[in-house]
Amino acid sequence: MALAWGLASAAQEAAAAAPVVVVVVVVVVVVVVVVVVVVVVAVVVAVVVAVVVVVVVVVVVVVVVVAVVVAVAAAAEPVAVALAVAAPVVVARAAAVAAEVSVSVALAVAASAARPVAMDWRHSVGLPVSAAAADAR
Repeated sequence: MALAWGLASAAQEAAAAAPVVVVVVVVVVVVVVVVVVVVVVAVVVAVVVAVVVVVVVVVVVVVVVVAVVVAVAAAAEPVAVALAVAAPVVVARAAAVAAEVSVSVALAVAASAARPVAMDWRHSVGLPVSAAAADAR
């Protein structure tokens, strides 16, 4: 009987240890699941923070670029206006000439300007020279 009692005792001990093993396995599984959930949440939070940081940086860069473009455009306008209103300077005027109709005369003038200058000769009454000559005939 001693042998039967020994087998029964081992079976009873194994049966008594089985719930402890199940509890340990369940606790380990729960701890692993909790750790995985915490890691996943941490990764999601890190990704969200990274996306927010990237969006903020992009917005700041766009605002700075727009501010620079506006400042450059505002600074460039007065220079363009100042160059557009610069008038040529006459450095030598034509001499007054009185001549008979159909007599050729030579007129000369000199001007200084940043850009090419075109001259328009006019008679003393304001008509172009060719028109004034035609009226005198």
